[in-house]
Amino acid sequence: MTAQNCFPQPNTAEDAHSALAPSIVTRYRVALVREPAPEYEHPQPCNRPSEVAAFVRQLLADWDREVVGAVLVNHDRSAIGHVIAYIGTRARTLVEARGLLVPALLAKAAGIILFHNHPDGGTQPSREDIEFCRRLAKAGELVEVDLVDSLIVTPEGPWASMWQLGLIPPPSASKGHPSACT
Repeated sequence: MTAQNCFPQPNTAEDAHSALAPSIVTRYRVALVREPAPEYEHPQPCNRPSEVAAFVRQLLADWDREVVGAVLVNHDRSAIGHVIAYIGTRARTLVEARGLLVPALLAKAAGIILFHNHPDGGTQPSREDIEFCRRLAKAGELVEVDLVDSLIVTPEGPWASMWQLGLIPPPSASKGHPSACT
């Protein structure tokens, strides 16, 4: 490819003048919006993976498709918020690490507890689940956001902690699970 193809030369004086005119460059702004928390029938403490799973099950109770999100935690592993980042089909969701890390960074979270549901009731993590968690943990290390755990919840009760199963590495500043859910 030649420079001529990338930067066409003006044919007339008018073309030369318009080529020198200032371009308009769009400005973007990113903002964190704090929404009112939904009222939960029975707020749950989140000291252990089972308590986080109960909280997440409340969040995802009405979903008939796969939903991916995160509980955002501070340095003490206290929950400071949550985000639902992706909504997929009944069997899968396409996800990217940045969709979970950007909200964590904007909320000044030190870590996240990733969660997603399996509407079919299974708790077995897929190869893609495990691979994504490992990529997310590595990406989080770069921006100092720990992946504390990754939970798979189901509508009827069973759940799985990928950290307890030994499928994801422990967070770099391992302090356990959050002490309160929001």
